[in-house]
Parts: sequence; C-alpha cells; structure tokens
Amino acid sequence: MRWLLIVLALALAGSTWAVAITVCPSGCDYTTVQAAINAAVPGDVVEVQSGTYHENIAVNKSLRLEGKDTGSGMPLIDAGGSGSVVTFYNDNATLEGFNITGSGHCGCGNAGVKVLSNNNTVIGNIIHNNKYGIYESGYKGNKFLDNNLTDNNITVYALGLGEWQGNHYSDYQSPANGCEDANKDGICDRLYNITPGTGNDSRPLASLMNKNIQLQAPLIQLLLNILK
Repeated sequence: MRWLLIVLALALAGSTWAVAITVCPSGCDYTTVQAAINAAVPGDVVEVQSGTYHENIAVNKSLRLEGKDTGSGMPLIDAGGSGSVVTFYNDNATLEGFNITGSGHCGCGNAGVKVLSNNNTVIGNIIHNNKYGIYESGYKGNKFLDNNLTDNNITVYALGLGEWQGNHYSDYQSPANGCEDANKDGICDRLYNITPGTGNDSRPLASLMNKNIQLQAPLIQLLLNILK
C-alpha cells in the first residue's frame, strides 16, 4: 500500500492541470483575448464570452481558444482592416466558436485565420469579410471542420496536408458556382477543391442555412434574409 501512495504522489507532483482563463468585456480574468493568451501556459483553455474584441490574435502556445455564446452571440474578433485576425504560430492549438472578420486586404496573406504551424484545429467558426478566409502555406496535420467561410475576397489558400470537412464556402453553395445538391441533403454532390494545393473538402455544405451558428455582421444577416 505504501508504495502505491508514493507512486500516486509522484504522479500528481509531476502532472499539469489545464486552467480555464476567462475573457469578457468586464468581470472576467481579462478583457482582451491576447492578454489571456499571454498569461496562459500550454494546455490551458481560454474561454471568450460574447462581445466584440478589436485585436489581432497571435496564438503562440498550445492552447484551446473557445468562444462562448453567453447571450449575445458568438464572440466577434475584428482586426479593423489590419493584418490577420488570428494567426497560429505554435503547433497543437484549437480555435472554436468565434466570429472572425476585418483582416487587412493586401495580397501578403492577410486572413481571417492564418496558419503557420502544424496539427491545429479550426472548428465551428464564422470567417467573413477578410482578404483570405483561411490562409495556410504548407504545413501538416491541420484540421478545418464545420466552419462558415462567407464573403471573403479569396475563400481559401492552402498548400499543406490538412483535413477539410463540412465547411460552408460562399463561392461554392449553389448550382451557379458548381454546387449541385440532387438529393437535397444539404451537402454538395461534388467535393470542393482547396486551392492552390491538392486537398479537398468532400462534404462542403450547400447552403448557409445548414450552419447552426449566428452571424452577427448586419451585412451577412441581410444576405441570409435574401436567401430565405
């Protein structure tokens, strides 16, 4: 019994525990996403509540960034027309549940989400009105799942070996731009090519209305009303 207690004590002493760090306009640990990232250690979870955050986010640690709808929609990160909105510099990070807009519009890779590392996950986000929706220039193991890419100048630029599944692409959502949905299951019958690389999304969504997420930008909401 004594040796079991010793082993357990050593295991606990050497273990690391993920900490949840909260972000909101007031009353949380931090009022900006970047300040929370700077204070976090690898493995922590940064929980961002509803609100608008005017910043450029550098994900430089292996963290999980979670957007939480606390009553007024998904948290909106707006870069205000400068640089990329969210940039992954470190491997093994996750971005989920954010409304991402306002990148710069030069042809230098400014994007809603820019990925410069490996094995990251981008899931369940609205990425709209950026120069590039997603820009990824030759990395491995990244996953892009169930995102809504709407009204970006260039929807996707990706060279790396990643996984794309179940995303909505506003340049591929109707027969007019190549998306046929003969069986009306909400999924395009043909895959969406991820250019200029060789990847593809084999289950691209045929309509914005298939995304169970809230668009906060008035212009995008107007588009939704037109499509109804």
